[in-house]
Amino acid sequence: IIRSQSFAGFSGLQERRSRCNSFIENSPVLKKPQAKVKKAHHLGHKSNNSAKEPQPERMEEVYKALKNGLDEYLEVHQTELDKLSTQLKDMKRNSRLGVLYELDKQMKAIERYMRKLEFHISKVDELFEAYCIHRRLRDGASKMKQAYGLSPASKAARESLSEINKTYKEYTENMCSIEGELENLMGEFCIKMK
Repeated sequence: IIRSQSFAGFSGLQERRSRCNSFIENSPVLKKPQAKVKKAHHLGHKSNNSAKEPQPERMEEVYKALKNGLDEYLEVHQTELDKLSTQLKDMKRNSRLGVLYELDKQMKAIERYMRKLEFHISKVDELFEAYCIHRRLRDGASKMKQAYGLSPASKAARESLSEINKTYKEYTENMCSIEGELENLMGEFCIKMK
């Protein structure tokens, strides 16, 4: 199964084949969203020149699913670690050093991976928090835009409206950028049978 690289869900067979070659396995280290974003990410299947709109409901849905999956994955590793820990205690009494060493090595590898997962989860949380802040700011700018649109036209009102439009556009671009960053944190879906 290959996850689509868009927020629109799973892609068709043709799109999957073309994306397969460019699919990145490892998630890059995340940078904090900047005040000005140079490029908005394309989140839908269609690529047109109109301004991109953030998809807050979809973002929330994806965040919850991703967070849930990461938490469950962390839980699985914790269970595995607990099992190995119990096994190690039982074997310490009557076992060879080589077997104990292997178990200890395995436990340390799981602990390292769990720390990576916890860091990944914190990045996802941090990103979603930033998204929510930008969403509230954008909603506020939208309300101000409407209020200035209804007020009598004066030079000061036009200047304020122009400034609000710029701010609104900036928040919109930031939200689209954060959606793209969350998409990068989603990584690849693999199933490994034990």
